[in-house]
Amino acid sequence: MRTSDELVAWYATMRDDIGNWRLSIILPFLSAEQCKPWLKDGADVSGWDPPEPIEEDDIKRRMAEYMVFAWEKCIEQRGISAHRSIVKFSAWCYILGDDEAVEFLGDSNNDPSGGLSYGEHFLLYLCERFDFPVPEEVG
Repeated sequence: MRTSDELVAWYATMRDDIGNWRLSIILPFLSAEQCKPWLKDGADVSGWDPPEPIEEDDIKRRMAEYMVFAWEKCIEQRGISAHRSIVKFSAWCYILGDDEAVEFLGDSNNDPSGGLSYGEHFLLYLCERFDFPVPEEVG
């Protein structure tokens, strides 16, 4: 498992977080102080919730819940939403310290369809790796 400081250092290296999708995944685990680099100057953080604990079971629960949405977007051939799902899963895998999964999800060469499957190959990989169910219409 990564620490919140490791998440901050990792996110600081991001050059391509379109839509702040990765940030949306790590944000609950960061303090207002840790997020200052990504907030507007003078942002009021007085109501900022304390960071949530980083717990493996919680991360996997979030992933399992999101997998339902990810499969819907894959099946419906919703390109941007399908891509967003893979990006978010890679952030969760990073939090878990699963560098192998992060590498797999970040390499488009691991998709034999050349991107035409709306992330299906990556979702199947994650379902097998984390023992998540695969929808009947796919499996």
